[in-house]
Amino acid sequence: MRGTRLVLLAGFLISACAPAAAPRGASDSTDTATAVTTAPAASPIPLTVASSRYGALEVKTLPLDTCEVAIKVDRGSFGDGPPRTLAGRADATGVVSWIYPAPLIPAGHGRHEVTCSGAEGTRNVWSEFDVSLKSLDAKGFDGSQRILVFMVDDLGPVSTENSVAVALHELGHIWCCRGPDAGADGHWLEAVADPLLQGVDRFGLMTHPVTCQVFPGFVTCPNRFSERELHAMGFADVPAPPADACVTKVNALVAQINALDASLASSRATIETTTAQLTEIEGRISAIERQYPGRVLPPDVYPTYTALIDQYNRLLADNNAHVDAFNRDVEQRNALARQPLRC
Repeated sequence: MRGTRLVLLAGFLISACAPAAAPRGASDSTDTATAVTTAPAASPIPLTVASSRYGALEVKTLPLDTCEVAIKVDRGSFGDGPPRTLAGRADATGVVSWIYPAPLIPAGHGRHEVTCSGAEGTRNVWSEFDVSLKSLDAKGFDGSQRILVFMVDDLGPVSTENSVAVALHELGHIWCCRGPDAGADGHWLEAVADPLLQGVDRFGLMTHPVTCQVFPGFVTCPNRFSERELHAMGFADVPAPPADACVTKVNALVAQINALDASLASSRATIETTTAQLTEIEGRISAIERQYPGRVLPPDVYPTYTALIDQYNRLLADNNAHVDAFNRDVEQRNALARQPLRC
């Protein structure tokens, strides 16, 4: 098993020539009256921003102009972001309005760059807007919400089970976890088992790392939030979760493997202890044989020698039986670990 081991308004000031002021007092009869003629000032072609915010824009131009707006924002590394460009046509009053999707993007500033064209030529105007940091409110969902989650793994493809765990974990960060029990990264500082959850689910989904169990051809990962995580998300009443058939199967399998592992550890210790005894007895036997190379033993040594031989043979037979049982348990344990589960 391994761990696995988310408004600038463009305004125009028009200056008009004021008529010359008449001189005060009596007019000089010798003065010649001169008429002052002024040429009419050219009126600028209007293109102004009426309102501008992330997700909506309204401009004022000439009636029936064709306009296009480019939306400049920091789109972040993942997600759709807003549309890059929009097109529209002014109505009879010269108003063009756009309302566009405004998904979550990094906080900062954006810019609407507008170009309008018509019978009077092409004009440009732009306006900046703020992009504030937003979060989703779990209580504010009205119906379904479409949320895209992108997963990247430097080690290769991500399994479906792991993908679900990653998606739920990252979505959980919208609401969880904060406060003294959580770190700055939004993960619980301590993994606390939920008594209502089983197996890989028992610590919930907001620990780091989220741990999966891996069997040959099968991976099982957490897919349930713990009670404290659901409380952190704003849910007051959390019903007991139904039993997960897959988790139940895995728990039974893991229990069998753990029992065999414990038995194998005990058997290994017995075998090692007996092997050490055999080595000690064999050493004593060899010492006698070296002392009497002709194998002709004195009457007082012979009983000791034969007793050591009998003790060695009994221990060897017992140890061999333990080794055979150990090897059978190893085969059974490995067969269970290789057992495919499809759930």
